[in-house]
Amino acid sequence: CLVSGGNTVNFDWNHWRVHQPDQSKRKKSPALYHCRHQYTRKRMNQTAKLIFGISALLYLGSLFFYPYQASFIVKTIPIYLLLFQVIISNVKDSKIIALGVFFSSFGDIFLDIDREKLFVYGLGSFLVAHLFYSYAFFKSYKPKFTAKYILAAFIIFGLGMMYLLYPKLGELLIPVTVYMTVILVMGYASTSNRLLSNM
Repeated sequence: CLVSGGNTVNFDWNHWRVHQPDQSKRKKSPALYHCRHQYTRKRMNQTAKLIFGISALLYLGSLFFYPYQASFIVKTIPIYLLLFQVIISNVKDSKIIALGVFFSSFGDIFLDIDREKLFVYGLGSFLVAHLFYSYAFFKSYKPKFTAKYILAAFIIFGLGMMYLLYPKLGELLIPVTVYMTVILVMGYASTSNRLLSNM
């Protein structure tokens, strides 16, 4: 693991725990404490990923029996496991992204309970979630010349989608337009950061 100064140390916590039974010695070593913390977080993350994969597969399998009672619980279990992974991760702005995942879960709950009556509430939940995502992505946004081509691509895609959806939107024209705009902004920020950071 990484210790102060950026040095890398091959650390086996199980070996240390067996061969250093004196608790006071463990607490007196900040570097080893840091390694232990990283090791524990890594194990928790691996376990969460495994459970996430299993729960996601179970949810996909449950679709063959949909609709069924309290299906939103099965649907949101993978989301809350993903939320847990984000919280314990070292990802930049993980707290902001975690808030986005949290509101996304409410969007899924509303749409699963009653897609027609609670559609606007679900849309609003996803809208708030994407605002958090956008804020997190734009915090590290560094515009470059090539970013304008990415922006143009998202604008063209958005206009094309609105052209296809417009005849069917009716009273939902404004909320759907706002929602799609926020999604496109988030997608632009995320894609720009990802692609341009490698250039």
